[in-house]
This record gives sequence, C-alpha cells and structure tokens, in this order.
Amino acid sequence: MGIKEYSELCAKVFRKKIEENIRRSLSIIKQGISLAQSPYVSWSGGKDSTVMLHIVLQVAPQIPVLYRDCGATFPQAMDYILDLKKKWKINLKINHSEKTIFDIFKEYGITNPKIEEITLQKLVIEESAKVMRKEGWDVPIIGIRKEESLARKYYTRNGIITTKTGMRIYPIYFWKVKEIWGYFSYVGIDWCKEYDIQEDIEIDERRLGVWAGESLIESGRWLWLKKYHSELFMRLSKEFPEARNFV
Repeated sequence: MGIKEYSELCAKVFRKKIEENIRRSLSIIKQGISLAQSPYVSWSGGKDSTVMLHIVLQVAPQIPVLYRDCGATFPQAMDYILDLKKKWKINLKINHSEKTIFDIFKEYGITNPKIEEITLQKLVIEESAKVMRKEGWDVPIIGIRKEESLARKYYTRNGIITTKTGMRIYPIYFWKVKEIWGYFSYVGIDWCKEYDIQEDIEIDERRLGVWAGESLIESGRWLWLKKYHSELFMRLSKEFPEARNFV
C-alpha cells in the first residue's frame, strides 16, 4: 500500500478523531497566541509540522514561519517547502545556520557518542535563539508529538508550557501518527514526496529530517541513505570515511 492509499484509509477510519483533534489543536493555538507577544511557527517540512502549520494558518495566516537549513536539506524537501510557500502564501523565513551540520561533525567528531545532543544544541536550540532575538519573536509553535518518545511526552505535556527559557506551544502533541497521515487526505493537502521514496520502511516509521542526520545511525539511517540517495551518501562518506562503518 502506498502513502496515498494509506492516507485515504486513515482519513476514513479516524475521521471523527481527526475532527476532534483539529478542534483541540485550534483551541491550543488560539490560547497560546493570545499569551504570546510575537509567536512564530517552527516548520521542518515533515508530516507532523506540516499538519501543525496547516492548522495554525487557519488561525493566523500571516504568522512568521521559520525553516532552519543546516546545509543538508533533502532536495525534495526544499522543493516541497518552496512550493507550499507559494500555494499557502506562507510568511516564510529560511535561516541558513552559521555552521552547517558538516562543520559540527568536523569540530566534534561524527562518531562522538554525544553528537546527536551536540547537533540539537548547536543547530536547533542555539540557531533558533539567534533568529528569535534578531526577529523579535518570543514563542515558538512546534509540531512534535508525545507518542514519539518518553522525552517528548514529558516536555510537551498539556500543549502550552512555560519554563525558565520561555513559553512553547505544542498544538499537535496528542495526535497519533495514523491521524497525522489521515489529515492529509481529510483536508486534501500534499506531503513531501521524500516519504514515498522510503518504500522499504513502514509508513508510520518514515522520517524526513536532514539527509546527513546522525540520529539512528546504529539502526541503519545511513544504510538507508546509501540505498535511496547514493549521491548524497557518497558526499557524506567522502567527507567522513568513518560513515562507511555504518552501512
């Protein structure tokens, strides 16, 4: 079964739940925006954040939307992002990080046991903070779900949280992955076609991210990269020969 058929099936089976989820997400978004001075959407082009963005735009069509480019965006993903920018009239800002993911690998080591934590800190947390200061934004709206990990279950909590680092809004934290896929057919929007390429992976397990990402390399992430994007893997392994040890 391809993604189109799967999405249509999920939309049919989970229709009532999707409708309930939309209402709940809209409520979180409206409440969160009312508490913020200058909120923005953090968008990766992945399925979760795209569903979130589509719902947010129903409430705030001109809200700033941030895409962080760390130098390893899938070509299909960038095409998708620019296409939706035009179709949905997104107020999009693409931030090209000062250091690319390759710079981080060179500085800290691609096989460093803490490289995933380091790239998260340097390329997501610190880069987002820089953009927020520059643009005057105060609250990010983030499309992650508690179902994905115990850590995410903890820090998404009730959709709107405030910590010593500020407030964050998680409008789809309670959605299940099948409801996410069903949403695309329910409202009639496209997903990034990079997902279709990953045909040997269960649909619910497919990811977007960045092509040189270091997470899940022990589970075959770079093996998958070599299979479906050999030219990108060649670029990675030429720069970092040790990457070949993971395929």
